[in-house]
Parts: sequence; structure tokens; C-alpha cells
Amino acid sequence: MADKQTGAQQAFLPNLASAIKAAHAEGENLSTNTFVALIDAVVRVFDYLGPLLQVARMDMNIKNNTLREVTEPLVDPLPVSSLVEADKRANKVTEKDSRARNLHRLTAVVTFMRVLLENFVRSRDITVKEAATDAYQQSLAPVHPYMVRTAVWAGMYILPTRASFMQQIGETEDSARPHALEFLKYCKAVEDNIYKHYAGISMPTCQPSASILSALWGGRGGGEQPPQQASSPQQAPQ
Repeated sequence: MADKQTGAQQAFLPNLASAIKAAHAEGENLSTNTFVALIDAVVRVFDYLGPLLQVARMDMNIKNNTLREVTEPLVDPLPVSSLVEADKRANKVTEKDSRARNLHRLTAVVTFMRVLLENFVRSRDITVKEAATDAYQQSLAPVHPYMVRTAVWAGMYILPTRASFMQQIGETEDSARPHALEFLKYCKAVEDNIYKHYAGISMPTCQPSASILSALWGGRGGGEQPPQQASSPQQAPQ
């Protein structure tokens, strides 16, 4: 039951709503610190979506830490716009592990969270599998290569039930709804404010490390090897 959940679990959706509201309040001057705090709140969702998607949290934490590290020694806030512009000048926006590229990937996780909650709010009949599959398709799938997408699609079949998900986050359908609506009220504007800095830039698909691929496929429980993608005229950038 929700009243048996820990304080941290009970705070998941309220913290999420608070973080997006803070990001929205900064408008075009959104600071990297505020964005990092937003991602800290968002990635917790993967803890409640089964072991396979917890791998996503591990990967996103690594990316988020690259942004956290650049801001720690600074006295004044670093706008995300300045972070992207610096990598543009250095021709590093699409470079693997650049801060601008990591920012773009992390914003896709915010999009995932938004679409997931939009689906939950739309109907109580939508399952976690249906909501998460649609959210993934609209956010992270476009920047994931074949092997990652295949593992994620497989993982969608072992997601918790909607009732179990609500219990894990310490909410009921009724208590979750106002927090979800609060998040949705501000989220799209925050996403758009970040994505506009990438206008005209074709972002490449990600190149997951061997450890991430191993964790993804090991999470399927059989130690299976990732399938090989059939040859295609459109290969992921190197």
C-alpha cells in the first residue's frame, strides 16, 4: 500500500513536479545546475520499470555527471545555452561524450517522462507496457542503435503492472494525477527551450559501450548475444 512506502518513494512525483517547475521558471536562462537537478529527479523512474531499464539510469547518470562536473567549480550559473554554444564553436556538438551531446540525450529522457505521464493521465486503462513503449518510441528510440532498441523492446514485456508501478512510487491513481498534471504543465516548454539550440544539427545515434550492451542483454536473463542488424544503407555515424 502507498502508506507503507518510504519517504523517498512518496516524494518521487512531487519532486519531479518541483524540478520541472524550477526549470521552467528560469526560461531561456535555464542553468545547467537546474537541468542536472531535473535529470536527477527524472531518471528515478527507471528504478520502477524493472531491471532492464535500470541500465538506462546507469547510463543517464554517467551523462548527467559530465554536466555536473563542469558546473561544480563555477561561482555563477552556467546557462545550458552557453554550454551548447561552447561545443558548437569547438565543433563538438555531435561528438560522443561531449557535454552538448549528453545534454541532448538527457533531454530525450525528459521527453520520455512527459509522454509516459501523458499516457497515464489520458486513461487508467493504459498499461505500463503501452505507456512506456509509446514514450520510448517518441523519445529515445530515434537516437538508439538497433541492438539497444531490440533489447529495450524485449524488456517492455517484463514491465510491472500499473498497480505495482503506482505502489512502488508511493501513489494511488488519484494522488498521482495532480503531480503528473503539474509536471505536464511545464515540461514541453522546457524541452523546446533546449532543443531549439540544436536546430539544423543532425544528432547521431548513440554508440553504447560494451558494458552497457552487456548489461542490457544480460538483463534478459539468458546471457544472449545481441542480434546482428541486417545491412542497411543508413548506418549509425561513427
